[in-house]
Amino acid sequence: MRAYMVLLLVFLVPGRSLGEQSTAGSRVQKVQRLYQQLFFDDAAKVCQAVLDDGKNNRSDMRQLLLYNGVLAAVQQKQGAAVAAFKQLLVVNPVFRLDNTHPPRVRRAFVLAQRWLKRQKPLMIDVATPQEVLRRGKTEVAVNVLSDPLSMVKHGVLYIRAARQGPYRVHLVKLGRQARWSVDLDGIEGIARATSLEYIVAVLDGNYNQLTLHGSTHAPNTIKLAGAPALRQPVVATAPSLDRRRRGPAASPWYAKWWLWAAVGTVVTASIVAVSVTASSPSGTVDAPVTLEAGGSP
Repeated sequence: MRAYMVLLLVFLVPGRSLGEQSTAGSRVQKVQRLYQQLFFDDAAKVCQAVLDDGKNNRSDMRQLLLYNGVLAAVQQKQGAAVAAFKQLLVVNPVFRLDNTHPPRVRRAFVLAQRWLKRQKPLMIDVATPQEVLRRGKTEVAVNVLSDPLSMVKHGVLYIRAARQGPYRVHLVKLGRQARWSVDLDGIEGIARATSLEYIVAVLDGNYNQLTLHGSTHAPNTIKLAGAPALRQPVVATAPSLDRRRRGPAASPWYAKWWLWAAVGTVVTASIVAVSVTASSPSGTVDAPVTLEAGGSP
């Protein structure tokens, strides 16, 4: 019995098709761990529970659909396996199953491939204007061109001014088409941006991502009309002080009262000296006078 289990493990451990996406979320990793430990019933229950719980990104969604098909085939539920593989091929038509899987798994996958040849994979078309004004509103429309299993239930629009902050999220119910009316006045940083960036996600009934139009690395763009607003340079200014604290402005040296008072005194003294000299009698001769101390005769 042990030898049979080891041989089964060699055939059922997923090959590169699953190993390439080993960075999936923790819930997907739990399914993978149970699968590798050969707890197929538990793995199938957890896998379906994670799908029903929803809100899985596109990469996780594809892994979960693959595990769903492989586990159903291993448990000899061929109808459920084919149904899971059909869903997988609708959202990822280029997927190929490698030869590491046992015949029952490959057989179910081939039946799903034959079905897909008579169908079209999931396809959407997104329509937007090439250029819009920075104010007012604009519209983004999405049309579902092909949905062979009627998986599409919701659409999400992520939009922002290019590199100017987080995306704004708009959710709508999506049948064959949907239309978003976007208020541009409420988008952060739109006055400084040259374009809008947007992504459209298509979701199933449990809000699992089925496909994306654009990505965070390469979003779609809508040009904004007119030149963007210029950023005003910041001018550093000295902080103002209360005049009552710093007192009156200091006067220059030549405005000091005591300077001009001293100058006036010097000028006055000069005038007096000139006047006295001019009024002396003509017979007066200025000569040095020597005084000697008097002694006894």
